[in-house]
Amino acid sequence: MYAACDALPADLRQKLEGRLAMHSYEPGYGTSNVQMRIRAPVSPTAHSFAHPVIRTHAATGRKALYVNRLMTQYIVGMPREESDALLERVFDHQEQPRFQYEHRWEIGDLLVWDNRCALHARRDFPATHLRKLRRVAVKGERPV
Repeated sequence: MYAACDALPADLRQKLEGRLAMHSYEPGYGTSNVQMRIRAPVSPTAHSFAHPVIRTHAATGRKALYVNRLMTQYIVGMPREESDALLERVFDHQEQPRFQYEHRWEIGDLLVWDNRCALHARRDFPATHLRKLRRVAVKGERPV
């Protein structure tokens, strides 16, 4: 998301700088219900947290986009329609192939990524293939 942030059009970057976005960490969210969740009112009991739309990585000092289509609900302090339209532009921008890496899996592969500056997703694969996923979270700094 470093490259996506660096390549933001000036008008879009200006609208995003200094803004916070609300992210939902409710279980069960995914591509099948993302449009429903984005358009739905936010539950007062949801596990949601505001993070910078553009954050600075503590170790590198570089700026990265820190929103994503699956978890980002809205931009704080902005009318919902305006927030939805702005986020749609950001999502379309950051999901361009030029900002993507697609791993070609081979037996024994191990992938590690930094959630502070990368989005990750998997494509569907045959149900007959075994897939093991282990998540390790390292306690870190609050996004700034």
